[in-house]
Amino acid sequence: MSPTQWDFPVELCCRPMAFVTLTGLDVVYNAVHRAVWDAFCANRRADRVPISFKVLPGDHEYPKCRTKRTSYEWYIPKGILKTGWMNKHLNLVPALVVVFYELDWDEQQWKEKQSECATRVEIVRQSLQGRNTKVAVVLIQKKTPLPPGEDVIASERAAALCNACDLSGKSLFVLPHTDHLVGYIIRLENAFYEHAQTYYYTEIRRVKSHKEFLNKTTHQLLFVRHQFKIAFFSELKQDTQNALKNYRTAYNLVHELRAHETNMLEIKTMAGFINYKICRLCFQHNTPLDAIAQFRKHIDLCKKKIGSAELAFEHAAWMSKQYVFDQKSRIEKNLIKVLMNESPDPEPDCDASAVKASQKLWTDRVSLAGSNIFTIEVQDFVPFVQCKAKFLAPSFHVDVPVEFDVYLKADCPHPIRFSKLCVGFNNQEYNQYCVVEEAYQKSDVLEYSSQGPVCLVPGKTRKFTFKFVAKSEDVGKKIEITSVDLILGTETGRCVILNWRGGGGDAASSQEALQAARSFKRKPKLPDNEVHWDSLTIQANTMIISRVPNISVQLQHEPPALTNEMYCLIVTVQSHEKTVAKDVKLTAGLKPGQDANLTQKTHVTLNGTEICDDSYPALLPDIPVGDLQPGEKLEKAVYIRCGTVGTRMFLVYVSYLISATVEEKEIICKCHRDETVTIETVFPFDVAVKFVSSKFEHLDRVFADIPFLLMTDILSASPWALTIITSQLQLSASMVPVDQLESYVENVVLQTGESASECFCLRCPPVTNGQSGVATGRYVISWKRSSAVESVPVICTVITLPHVIVESIPLHVNADLPSFGRVRESLPVRYHLQNKTSLVQDVEISVEPSDAFMFSGLKQMRLRILPGTQQEMLYNFYPLMAGYQQLPSLNIILLRIPNFTNQLLRRFIPTHIFVKVRTFG
Repeated sequence: MSPTQWDFPVELCCRPMAFVTLTGLDVVYNAVHRAVWDAFCANRRADRVPISFKVLPGDHEYPKCRTKRTSYEWYIPKGILKTGWMNKHLNLVPALVVVFYELDWDEQQWKEKQSECATRVEIVRQSLQGRNTKVAVVLIQKKTPLPPGEDVIASERAAALCNACDLSGKSLFVLPHTDHLVGYIIRLENAFYEHAQTYYYTEIRRVKSHKEFLNKTTHQLLFVRHQFKIAFFSELKQDTQNALKNYRTAYNLVHELRAHETNMLEIKTMAGFINYKICRLCFQHNTPLDAIAQFRKHIDLCKKKIGSAELAFEHAAWMSKQYVFDQKSRIEKNLIKVLMNESPDPEPDCDASAVKASQKLWTDRVSLAGSNIFTIEVQDFVPFVQCKAKFLAPSFHVDVPVEFDVYLKADCPHPIRFSKLCVGFNNQEYNQYCVVEEAYQKSDVLEYSSQGPVCLVPGKTRKFTFKFVAKSEDVGKKIEITSVDLILGTETGRCVILNWRGGGGDAASSQEALQAARSFKRKPKLPDNEVHWDSLTIQANTMIISRVPNISVQLQHEPPALTNEMYCLIVTVQSHEKTVAKDVKLTAGLKPGQDANLTQKTHVTLNGTEICDDSYPALLPDIPVGDLQPGEKLEKAVYIRCGTVGTRMFLVYVSYLISATVEEKEIICKCHRDETVTIETVFPFDVAVKFVSSKFEHLDRVFADIPFLLMTDILSASPWALTIITSQLQLSASMVPVDQLESYVENVVLQTGESASECFCLRCPPVTNGQSGVATGRYVISWKRSSAVESVPVICTVITLPHVIVESIPLHVNADLPSFGRVRESLPVRYHLQNKTSLVQDVEISVEPSDAFMFSGLKQMRLRILPGTQQEMLYNFYPLMAGYQQLPSLNIILLRIPNFTNQLLRRFIPTHIFVKVRTFG
């Protein structure tokens, strides 16, 4: 059960004052309105009328008014008084709503302004629908008004405005914003107070009218409720005599209620509330004897109302709250005496001889030797001192003092002085910096001293602020409060240590925090040096983080990176420290935690003059670069080789040591700054390879010992210019070049999208398993960026050439003829027929004529070609037409190989030629 359950609510304990709301004031952005508001609420003296002011918007939603009952015949109340009723009339439902509006009597746009003011008043009335709250209008004017009756225009317009707003003349006020603003405000307050008095008088009459419909048989609770409301409204009206009278009547009605187990606690609680009000008003009327008599009467009437045996503990708790302060004071003084090696005071009405014997026993007991220190773990119950410790931030830099506050609050009836407050940490070296001690005499324990370091006043929150310098080795670690010890007494007498584990709190803290979070009550404003206890949270640990580095790290590079190149990343480090940055170290490379394949194919080095192989790491840690003077700049080139395409994240981490002075203590701080950069790796170029015949026709297979062409096409895919240093064709053993292999792209510069091509004439000797594909070899391209410095090594990209199917051909035919002909000039053509088999081949040859040519030679013939030998055939073609003309076609039939087709032979011999026009002269 929460320890605050039996405490009186705030709205019961405070002085009831008339509640007036002010609308139309912009206290944030309007200086005039702010001055008006300050005059109402700032520095209010005791002689000013008791009014509680609050600024609200004009369309504020006030609590809805329920439909009034015309009969209570079948109505059964659920309780005596609703829990939020007092707070509603103190803070939510105003007695008067004042509409402030800036309007001068000589306003040129009077009609529009009058209409706007009437609209605002109507909005307020709509939000107060069903309530008797008064409405008034205050016109804020720049000029001082003339005496009444002298300004005819003002009188006329005031009457028109009252008519438009449906107000009486007593509800319209003028507030000139002059040097005498406070005087006008006080006069306004008095007028507001009269309106509020009228409102509460009306409310009292309304409640009294309800009593006519009640009967004591079924409406006993309502009699108490209405009598309490009349008394409370009388307090709001500042009619304390009538309020006291009605509270006494309500108190008597409470004890007339029929009590049973289900409502016993409700009756006692309500009786306690009314008893408090009666006693308070008696003291206010300077009749303390009446208050004491009322309190005794209250105790006598209630102490026998125990209820069921199972709820006896609840009755005991309620009774203890009624006169708790007297008992607590006596118990507290006795405990302090025991701590000071003195005997406690005897209970009242004790026998004198028994008291004397007891005191002798106490004297003998305190003189015994033994442990004088008692440690009490207070976290598991509700102690008389509450404790909460809170670090001021979730983390502290190592060069900033660690600060935290310890809040203590005493719930005992008298001020109490402790001898020592100390805080323990998980690192015990910090304990020595967080101790508060006080030396005092025995008689001073219960004496309040504003100078006492550890003196607690009941109900007041005391804050102790500590600070210390964290150690450099604790960077990255948590500092945690492990205990808070509050020591009462001294080691010479008896010493009690109140111990809180962690950052404090007790058995009731979580429930108190939950109730505070769920509470909708308006918290009273406290002085600047005080805090709301329930709003304090415990923060028992903090993190020590490294000092903020005062260096800049810049990365310069030209993305994207190209596969296998030595990609240059220039790291520029500049010191902005005021002293020397010592032992500067650089860590650069692939950021850990990425795909394993990327790690295996990424290599980093500081030497950019040679290609790094697989033995080089992906990350270079702790590269020493010396010291940096203030303002000094350092550049370091890091070379990265990426073997595969993809996106990589690279880390550059710079650490150094710096001396710093914190709280007059010099420490060495390790600082670091890291930068990450994402670099995309792409192929530098795309290489296309194809096999073509001597006629540049695509080949899906080649023929043994027949020359063919290998064509390569290098297309630049880099956004940067590339220089092809050279290229090299490395043929396999099954391929031979027809002529000398040379590079035709040496020192060629390729821009983005440009391409360079090469052509190589090759021949494949006969092979046994050519159908399964024969390896061609490798194509090696040596290149580098055009912008790279001379020392950067050349990169060699190896392209594995595709395999090619090799077939044997029984007869190979090739033709010797000029590159072009002329009309009506002889064109000699020589055909070579070579037998590629081991058999004698019988060959039938025929020539099909063409319309563009006449020719001489054998049109049809039959011959025999021996194995490995060749025959020649000579023809003279005579062109008849100019242009690209079809030659007479040569048809060959091998009698031993019927499936040998002319279509295959046409790959080797030309079928067309370009014929030029004959020139004369």
